Amino acid sequence: MIDLEIQLVRQNPACLLVLQAYQAAFDRLREEASAADSKPASVSDSGESEPETDDDSDESASRRGHAWITRLPGVTGVDDEELSWVHGQLIAYGLLKCDLRDRSAGIVYQLTPEARQVLDAESNEWLSEAA
Repeated sequence: MIDLEIQLVRQNPACLLVLQAYQAAFDRLREEASAADSKPASVSDSGESEPETDDDSDESASRRGHAWITRLPGVTGVDDEELSWVHGQLIAYGLLKCDLRDRSAGIVYQLTPEARQVLDAESNEWLSEAA
């Protein structure tokens, strides 16, 4: 059913822009987590290495590939008034998942595997048109 989702983003370029913005935010989070992973283990005052915790924080989640991104306040090329509608469409079409983490984090979002397929399909089409 990916054709229906591709049709959505082709008819509504703002949907594609929002998906791309969330993908970019996820990529940045993943890069930050990789950079944090490459740092040496922290050392306590006693000189012993601190054990790493396996909590459900955004950083550890991004290492597992399941990062949740806080709602983007704006996306270049998308009117602020239209952004809520776009979020709703992407959620309705199963391209964006949302969750209410807690009061401080608010609503967080995650691209679905279908969204990644749509982004790949659009990227491949753009590359073939450019050639």
